[in-house]
Amino acid sequence: FQDIDYIIAGLEPYDRSFFEAYPNVRVISRIGIGVDAIDISSANAANVKIYNTPAAPSRSVAELTVGNLISIVRGCHSMNTRFHQGRWAPFIGREVASMTIGLVGFGRIGKLVAGLLRPFGCKVIAYDPVWAAQQARELGVEFSAFADLLNNSEVVSLHLPLNEETFHLFNHETLSLMKKGSYLLNTARGGIVDDRALIQLLKNNHIAGAVLDVFEDEPNTDICKGTPNLIASPHIAANTVEGRYRMEMGAAQNILQYVESIENNSQPLPGLSA
Repeated sequence: FQDIDYIIAGLEPYDRSFFEAYPNVRVISRIGIGVDAIDISSANAANVKIYNTPAAPSRSVAELTVGNLISIVRGCHSMNTRFHQGRWAPFIGREVASMTIGLVGFGRIGKLVAGLLRPFGCKVIAYDPVWAAQQARELGVEFSAFADLLNNSEVVSLHLPLNEETFHLFNHETLSLMKKGSYLLNTARGGIVDDRALIQLLKNNHIAGAVLDVFEDEPNTDICKGTPNLIASPHIAANTVEGRYRMEMGAAQNILQYVESIENNSQPLPGLSA
């Protein structure tokens, strides 16, 4: 494998030792958005271009977010489990229209979630350090400071990347700022939430329910045991036929565009930098 030039990458890690072991690699093209498994600094030092497909999975992730939002506030997950256990246990849920939904992160996916929620008539607030004011107005979304969003939202949904600033952004302290009886959804990246702190607050019912599609320790499922008010899925938010097609075609096209630029003696597309 020493002659590898181009890689279409999934979630597997690429660290400094990889770039030292495979000096011929010129491009790593990631299927999906997150590149936290890639040591970007080492890649840049090795003159390896890093590309991703940021727009490709957005619709799939946004749809799963809204679907799970409805499921968690109506108690569908817990009723389904009890039904299969032979128990008839109705749950009194909430109408989305009556709730304030807080979006932490208002990028591609956050905006799509806001658009999907608009027909419900619920109040949507959002926090993002880089605020897209015009698009927020068009979608009827109000800006909120981070702490205010946690205090005022009945559902908090995460749509931001994992980096040094966002690692454990949702820890015991910040999770405790959420309204008692509220819900948390993370279809973004594992590590943004301190999963152990969240489980503790789920078990004492400060947080009424949560949806996790991503985890700090994947693929370990032990943390979810004994937590019936948690909807958990194995990092599949982007896993639709349509989303996978867009991601895989996009990853391949990134490499083809790089090769064409070299053949034409033109400047290749800039890769991601540290």
